[in-house]
Amino acid sequence: MDILGEFERGINVREKLVEYFYLEDITMEKVSKMKLENELQKALTIEFVRNYCIENNISVDKLKNERFYLSYSECGFAHPSGVKPDGLRNDMETMPKITLVVKYEDDKLSIEQTEFTKIFLRDE
Repeated sequence: MDILGEFERGINVREKLVEYFYLEDITMEKVSKMKLENELQKALTIEFVRNYCIENNISVDKLKNERFYLSYSECGFAHPSGVKPDGLRNDMETMPKITLVVKYEDDKLSIEQTEFTKIFLRDE
């Protein structure tokens, strides 16, 4: 691809780069759509773990307030640390604490607690 030639001919270089690297032009509308999709995934995950939470004395209401993370084969909930960042001096202390994980392995979904599940999500 001849970007300079395209530029000289008045063709939108950004459009061509996006096309060349197979990227979408991210607009505010698409960012909002991504946030909406994340919230939908979170709601679906909460419904999936609801019975597990009830059976294991985990508060669904507290889980709803946790941060939600989604990756290729797992998703999870995390509790913010509350520690004020001070550069790299306290980097590990500022990391969110993972409280509940849902994994997809061998065509099955599984739910896993962590050492922080009962600390932050215990149903009282």
